[in-house]
Amino acid sequence: MKNKQPSFCILLMILSIAYPINSFSQIQVGILTNTPENVFHIDAAGNNDIVPIITKYNDEIVVNNDGKMGIGTNTPTAKLHIKGSSNNNFKLETGNTPLNNAVMVSDADGVGTWQSSPPFNQNYKWRLSSSFWHTGAALKMTGSVTFSGNLVGAVNNPDYTLTIPSGKYLVLINGDINTEEYALFELRGNYKTNPQTTLTFVSFRYEHYLGGNSAYIEFPDTVVLSIYITLMSNRYASTFSYAIPYSGSTWYQLNLLKLE
Repeated sequence: MKNKQPSFCILLMILSIAYPINSFSQIQVGILTNTPENVFHIDAAGNNDIVPIITKYNDEIVVNNDGKMGIGTNTPTAKLHIKGSSNNNFKLETGNTPLNNAVMVSDADGVGTWQSSPPFNQNYKWRLSSSFWHTGAALKMTGSVTFSGNLVGAVNNPDYTLTIPSGKYLVLINGDINTEEYALFELRGNYKTNPQTTLTFVSFRYEHYLGGNSAYIEFPDTVVLSIYITLMSNRYASTFSYAIPYSGSTWYQLNLLKLE
């Protein structure tokens, strides 16, 4: 068996003459390019030497001397820098169960997975308005109804109630009676599985004008909601402008944002 060690030594001597030791750190590797611009440079289309425009970098992958990788750019500014030429710049498949409008969520170790996104874009606005006769008793709001939104399963009912599906909601409430009122607002409802029982989900007093109040509510089942208003005297707070009973323009509005 021949000893090849002398040949290897000769090769090292040649390399040391051609590339001094301190110049090995300057070596750049290029694939399909004769002019690599980073430590590692792949020119997938092989057009670096013939295309004198910036778009020539659209097909390239580079790694610079800071360990940053660029895809579609030769000047990466992060550990992974992707620059595309259209909206379809990134794809990470979810496996056998595709998810639409999913979000990437990481654990404590930084391991990311696709998960269904919260339905923050599902909302519903429901408004009741009328010239209402207030007697001092709790009265269910009726009148003209306007509604809008994309909450799946929401139904505006002809009896001035609103049906919404189960879930966790942020409910924003505002409204007014055309006077300097002191009033009790109540959001009542009945679950579809137990329509005989009426529950009060939100209850609070306010004076003058209901500029805005909010509540977080979890509905375990489909629920039918209604608004009740009690116009009260001044014994608690404000000076009531008109005696009860009172008839005046009245409106109340629910803005529902489904969280989960």
